[in-house]
Amino acid sequence: MRYKLLSLVRNEAAATSIEYVLLASILAVGILASLPTLKTAILNKFTGITGNVTSGS
Repeated sequence: MRYKLLSLVRNEAAATSIEYVLLASILAVGILASLPTLKTAILNKFTGITGNVTSGS
């Protein structure tokens, strides 16, 4: 297992692939961390729209 990891690090194409995986992981964590805030903002926006539609404004 260790030999496979070392060969991946030495292989430049594999190193680039690992960098892309790390970048995608960081982006995924950022997106997941922002979901609660986005959920609240979207919910508030639709609540406001619903209030305007039902009151006739």
